[in-house]
Amino acid sequence: MERTSRITIVGLEHLRELEGADPKGFIIAFWHSNILLAPALRNQLSRQMRMLVSTHRDGEIIVNAVAGFGIEFIRGSAANQRKSDKEKGGASAIAQMIGAIEAGDAVGVTPDGPRGPARKPQAGVVRLAGMTGAPVLPFAWVASRSRTLKTWDGFQLALPFSSVYVVAKPAIRLGGVVSHDDVARGKRLIEEALNAALAEAELLAADGRAPAGATPAGAQAK
Repeated sequence: MERTSRITIVGLEHLRELEGADPKGFIIAFWHSNILLAPALRNQLSRQMRMLVSTHRDGEIIVNAVAGFGIEFIRGSAANQRKSDKEKGGASAIAQMIGAIEAGDAVGVTPDGPRGPARKPQAGVVRLAGMTGAPVLPFAWVASRSRTLKTWDGFQLALPFSSVYVVAKPAIRLGGVVSHDDVARGKRLIEEALNAALAEAELLAADGRAPAGATPAGAQAK
């Protein structure tokens, strides 16, 4: 996407605010269909980015697709901690994400991954935010010309020479996550923020003009 399309980012100030506010890391969230956004975000970060991807075959495809962009990967799933560690690598993945956040890294997650349902957050990202106190920064992208794959998530591919609009919304700070109500609230807030970012990106792509204050993706972090 980054090599053949013109990328414009709206709301980058929300990322800059997090990078300057706390030496601890934070969580970057985007829908599974938007996972090819990761390389463009990596260029904007002054911190290391670590991406959670599943141990399934689709996780291997994702790793190969974004290899070479300076992203490090955590293999496993935080979606369902009740499943066996042998099957999902869940405990190891959670421990690695907590360690990355404590070290000051940005941890990328797809709240509806690895198996859906699409655009419905699972509890894993909410519990991670609760355990670490890390804010969740929502991102979405839409291309002026794209292809939607026939996958469970409606995987998005930006066609060559399209204009891609990336939108960030203000960080979500969940505080303590103790009860089922806390988890439900966190899931709702993340879903609403990601869908709001996606809706704004859709409007920008339809209009074809970048708003004032938008950042070309070529303007990398120092």
